[in-house]
Amino acid sequence: MIPMDPGPINPVRKAAGQAWKPQDRRKVWEWCEENVYAEPNSPMPGKWRSDNSPWAREFLEEWSNNAVREIAVMCSAQSSKTSTILCGLMWSIAEDPGPTMWVTSNAEQAQEDVRDRFGPSFQRCKAVRDLIIEKKVLDFQFTSMPLYFIGAGSEAKLQSKPIRWLILDEVRNYPEGAVETVQKRTRAFWNSRKIIISTPGNLNDAVHRAYLAGDQRVYHASCPKCHALQALKFQQLVAVNPETGERCRFGEVPGARDGQAWNFDALADHIRYQCISCGFLIRDTPANRKWMAKHGRFIRTNPKAPRNRVSFHWNALLPFWVTWRSIVEEFLLAQDAARKGDTNPLRIFVTETLGEPWEDRLGEIDDFGFLDARKDPYK
Repeated sequence: MIPMDPGPINPVRKAAGQAWKPQDRRKVWEWCEENVYAEPNSPMPGKWRSDNSPWAREFLEEWSNNAVREIAVMCSAQSSKTSTILCGLMWSIAEDPGPTMWVTSNAEQAQEDVRDRFGPSFQRCKAVRDLIIEKKVLDFQFTSMPLYFIGAGSEAKLQSKPIRWLILDEVRNYPEGAVETVQKRTRAFWNSRKIIISTPGNLNDAVHRAYLAGDQRVYHASCPKCHALQALKFQQLVAVNPETGERCRFGEVPGARDGQAWNFDALADHIRYQCISCGFLIRDTPANRKWMAKHGRFIRTNPKAPRNRVSFHWNALLPFWVTWRSIVEEFLLAQDAARKGDTNPLRIFVTETLGEPWEDRLGEIDDFGFLDARKDPYK
């Protein structure tokens, strides 16, 4: 018997089917690997793969944990932070919906993000695309929930709606008081979630405070030789003298520095990461970098934090697409600028590459004490 054509799907029946659909019980990152595609113009096209950024897995697992009320991420720039929360957002739309607000630094940035990143990503994810009813410039209406994109400078909009999923992106660029104002929007929901993710600014700014209030999970990579877990520190990036095979200053590599000018091509082949446990000098290859990240894990450094507050930290030494050479170059050029009185490049290096808040720490991250002479006594 040939089955009859059921004809057009009744919209009420379709909505009921979506409302009664059981939640997918897989981990969020597993759902994303099946349903989410990389953003347009991504250097890693195709389906989203957590193997490229394994540190995203635990963060996404906590995303779906209703026992957690606040997630804070303090990390470096260009380390999968926005693409990771975009994955979490699409899972929420499809599997655990509720009124959602994404706050960024200003309305212009929000409009640009919707046009270039979020809108195209939603269209590439069938599980999300099928739920879209209406799209405005900064708002989406899904069959399951509304989604609002706003700038942090709009105080009226920050106060206007009860929100279940509150995503605060690049908090360090918000006007003063904006974070405190918008966080009150989640009080009406027992299972609300506040996600704060940003590169830090100054010591004890909003993102730093949120990180300190959580359990402070720091990603520890694994040494390819001894397998020791360790937080990746800039101080462990070293140069190796090609003649002796021993550690030396970056400027002591033959041909690396001619007077005041750096020859980074001559230096690049001699940059290594020295394991803090066994002293093994790790070459910067995609295979080494991926192995270190894949076999690493987060370690809580503040286990006494409330259970409903979790926080994460990683820096630019972790993702394999950020070369250690580029990090050393950025630091050495920032160091040269600091010697001449301009500490802004050093500030950017600390906050956006190391993912740490800025404070007066010239001696701590100095390369063999070259900046000590700049220090003056002050209160």
